[in-house]
Amino acid sequence: MKDLSPSYFVISETKLDETFPSAQFNLDEYEIRARRDRNKFGGGLLEFVKRGLICKRKKDLEPKQSECLCSELTLTKTKWKVFSIYRPPEYCNLSLFFNELTFSLSKASENYEHFIVMGDFNIDINTKGVGFEKLDEFCDVFNLTNLVKSDTCITKTHRSTIDLFMTNKPLSFQKSRVTETGLSYFHRFITVFF
Repeated sequence: MKDLSPSYFVISETKLDETFPSAQFNLDEYEIRARRDRNKFGGGLLEFVKRGLICKRKKDLEPKQSECLCSELTLTKTKWKVFSIYRPPEYCNLSLFFNELTFSLSKASENYEHFIVMGDFNIDINTKGVGFEKLDEFCDVFNLTNLVKSDTCITKTHRSTIDLFMTNKPLSFQKSRVTETGLSYFHRFITVFF
């Protein structure tokens, strides 16, 4: 992370519950602004924000069943609504997942014009496998473009792109790439958001 020096990032699959105090994860120059815990067996989201960045959690826009954090980032007088997602691979109810996300984004679009939907969707966009049609339909409804073009999950036997960064303002981002660790990052996102 030091090489990227982001001002805002979210870690998924934290495997945390309430027995882990936030102070245990303090990082220099960062504050933990939000967390959505599950348990030690999987899931969870943890949002870090560099001190001084204007960021507010919007719990009222977060889906109730799906693992999602929703935040408002104010950057150069522009308010971005950021949805950070973790959809476990075993969460098979894709209809419920996308219905909740659609409802949340629809509600947010009443007050916001700039959106980022990012995270581990566990839907491989390369093979257009299970869930791809629903993801594609969701992107069409909100005019979202995925900026991740490289594989993000690489094993000895399989390569897939399941970690996505989607926005309705793709021209606000100059370049994206995936690091050797599979961590996606976005050049302009780092210089403007980060």
